[in-house]
Amino acid sequence: MEALAQLCTAIIDDMSEHPQRHDATLERFYFDAMHFLRLAEQMTEYGGKHSLFDITGTPRNRGGADAALCVRNLLPAPYLAPRFAGAHSTTLFSATLQPADYYRNLLGMPASAVWVEVPSPFQPEQLDVHVARHISTRYSHRQRSLPAIVALMADQYARRPGNYLPSSAVMTTCNRPPRCWPNAMAIFRPGHRHAA
Repeated sequence: MEALAQLCTAIIDDMSEHPQRHDATLERFYFDAMHFLRLAEQMTEYGGKHSLFDITGTPRNRGGADAALCVRNLLPAPYLAPRFAGAHSTTLFSATLQPADYYRNLLGMPASAVWVEVPSPFQPEQLDVHVARHISTRYSHRQRSLPAIVALMADQYARRPGNYLPSSAVMTTCNRPPRCWPNAMAIFRPGHRHAA
């Protein structure tokens, strides 16, 4: 960490002395390194109880390996609690945050936070799950996947007109390698009216 901090100091000194030699790649490295140092400092400050450090190696084509250094946050409470404390009000929505006490502590929500469970407005028979292996639901692929998602919904609508609510997820947790779970598209179909 000390060597990286010294390197960042040398980079900013050189950039200050020679602004005409501006290098966008070096600048990006500098800001990424400073961000990494800040995360590592916070990890140390909290006693390493909320994050862990790992190194991922990637083999190079011509031998050797590149290494990616990472500080992975496991417990966001130390970061989020001050934000919740400073907010007039905050509303969180989720269909999966159970049990309530566990997630209240994990997210750093105040003990006075109100937890309301609302029943689903859909009946089980309204749910169709379509496995769409050709559609990626990863955030970085969102723009590229949008036409395929729209086509899937249009096809469903053509077969059975009505109002639909799509919900997509990447399922990567299982007992086998992550590729064992395909991307899935859940479509709630019409069929029942529900009170507002």
